[in-house]
Amino acid sequence: CAGALAGMSSAGITVSEMNLDNSVVTLTGLPFPLRLRYVMEQASSLASAHAVWQATANTNSFNFLISSAADGAAMALETMANYTGFFGANSSVEAAARVMDVDVIAVPSDEHGRLTRQALADVVARLAGVRRSRVFAVVATAGTTNAGVVDDLVAAADAAQELDTWFHVDAAYGGAAMLSPTARPRFDGIERCDSFIVDPHKWLFAPFDCCALLYREPSLARETHTQHAEYLEVSQLHGDWNPSDFAHHLTRRARGLPFWFSLAAYGTNAYTEAVDASLVLARRTADIVRATPYFELVMEPELSVVLFRRLGWSTADYHTWCSRLLEGGIGYVTPTSWYGETVARFCFVNPSTTLGDVRRLLATMG
Repeated sequence: CAGALAGMSSAGITVSEMNLDNSVVTLTGLPFPLRLRYVMEQASSLASAHAVWQATANTNSFNFLISSAADGAAMALETMANYTGFFGANSSVEAAARVMDVDVIAVPSDEHGRLTRQALADVVARLAGVRRSRVFAVVATAGTTNAGVVDDLVAAADAAQELDTWFHVDAAYGGAAMLSPTARPRFDGIERCDSFIVDPHKWLFAPFDCCALLYREPSLARETHTQHAEYLEVSQLHGDWNPSDFAHHLTRRARGLPFWFSLAAYGTNAYTEAVDASLVLARRTADIVRATPYFELVMEPELSVVLFRRLGWSTADYHTWCSRLLEGGIGYVTPTSWYGETVARFCFVNPSTTLGDVRRLLATMG
């Protein structure tokens, strides 16, 4: 009976998690088919690895993955020892490539760190013969963690279609912005992806650790990730949905349950309002920065990240400021790097943060 009760509880939790895929699709406005399924992962690093791993199942030979590049020329790398990393793409894509021991064809970003149609077309045009046939995935970023920049997703989808390969979108941070009617057009093209990830623990107010990985064709993911063993056969007889079949894991906790409770308690409208609040705050912060003589915007914010310079400051000055804020109990705000330059970075994901809070932080930089 204790086992039966535990089994019933587990089933209820699994059903609750399963219903989240429709909620995520509704929130983001994706016109995905009803057969779409998702699995809650630990974080985007693992989820992107599983999505890219799934992409290799669609081809008999593979070597190359196309993604946003480091600042510099496009690179088609022959050995992982020469791997240099990405500029715009999330580091989780780099980690996935390293684990899989695949080479990377990196596409140079523009001055804003965005993957563009022209740069992508130039890289694809240079592919030839066996090299072209061994590309197995195109990866784009929908809201870079560092700068909140959205790649040209339509161009990425077109490239994947031209190469007849998998299209994955990393929307770990930025995906939540699709809830906002004002930001949604930036994500045009994401509806053509084969898989995408979004982290509820970033901008959808879920506790750590929680990343949603969604597949357009879940049957393909099941074929790739399902593990086979005698003791598992009974759970695989009827082809029921099982989160263990959609990623490289068996035992897992119900990571999506807190997110489900939050949606049930507050409703989707509350999420839209909360995300909009962060977008508005980022724009107002940019206005203040623009109007302050000793500040300089790095770029206009696309989502909820504001990058700016404190003119006259060195890298050491930024770090001293960060330590002073922390020691004084004012806040924990760390600088970042932009094309090798240390700059200030505000990333707004908490709707309770006010413009007054921002003004107080900026005043400490005077």
